Amino acid sequence: MVASRITRVLEAQCGFFDLATGGVMSRAPKSELMTTMETCQYLKITQRTLYRYLQSRQIPAFKLGKEWRFVRSDLEQWIRDRTRTAVNS
Repeated sequence: MVASRITRVLEAQCGFFDLATGGVMSRAPKSELMTTMETCQYLKITQRTLYRYLQSRQIPAFKLGKEWRFVRSDLEQWIRDRTRTAVNS
């Protein structure tokens, strides 16, 4: 439990942490796959709002086990589409 929390902190701060070697593996600065918490921070919305979007299937997402995951590029496209719709209305 503690190791997984430490791993998550290291991943958030500097990339993927390899428990086998005890080292940080490089990755792109922004992960393509995001959790619900990361998505809320990215979109600047509450978890309640995010789950409403999920319930009404308004936002692109998928489940990985019991957890929702979001692809950053899909969210960026979703934002662009919503912006175009609002401008054209």
